[in-house]
Amino acid sequence: MSSEAAGYPNFPGFFTDAQVAGWRKVVDAVHTNGSYIHLQIVSFGRLAHPEVLRAAGHPYVYSSPAYHPEHDEIPLELSQADIRGSLIDPFVQDSVNKRTDGYGGSIHNRSRFVLEIVEAVVEKIGVKRTGVRFSPWSQSQGHGNAQSSPDIQLHKPGINADGNGTTQALDEGVKPSNDFAYQVWSPRTYITGGGYDHKSALQTADKLL
Repeated sequence: MSSEAAGYPNFPGFFTDAQVAGWRKVVDAVHTNGSYIHLQIVSFGRLAHPEVLRAAGHPYVYSSPAYHPEHDEIPLELSQADIRGSLIDPFVQDSVNKRTDGYGGSIHNRSRFVLEIVEAVVEKIGVKRTGVRFSPWSQSQGHGNAQSSPDIQLHKPGINADGNGTTQALDEGVKPSNDFAYQVWSPRTYITGGGYDHKSALQTADKLL
């Protein structure tokens, strides 16, 4: 959604008129064939290439000054004004959130960012068009969380205040179960994905429903 949130070579963006026009062709094709498409807002954070960001005139920043093994440079910690453009997971997960302000420490503080995002998005487009994606067991890019289930529990009150909306959790695969997320969110719309074939998808649907 912004060149400041990019910083990765050859990755598709959605922040110029030309990019929007190109994606319009994809969206129109999906709609023509009777399906739906969603835009997922992301930021690369410490995964971004510092040299790519600098070439575009942007700093190398992250939720915390957390080192990434693929880069020699440690990112700058975002200020409270800066975090409006960063990724949600680095704030929620205790393995990388080392902040000492109102966005770090307890799960209530680490949840503050995602709840503020949801509130702002719902205000603009409505709760029925708003979804939140969680990656409760992801260890990608050095992330991880020792207490994912309590985290989701504490996200719940702020996100579904009026009883609608969508949540998505990545499929657990060989990792611990995502069933707790469904139990928290039910009966609202819940999407799970990753590694399913026809048989396993039906089995999961039968189990949850």
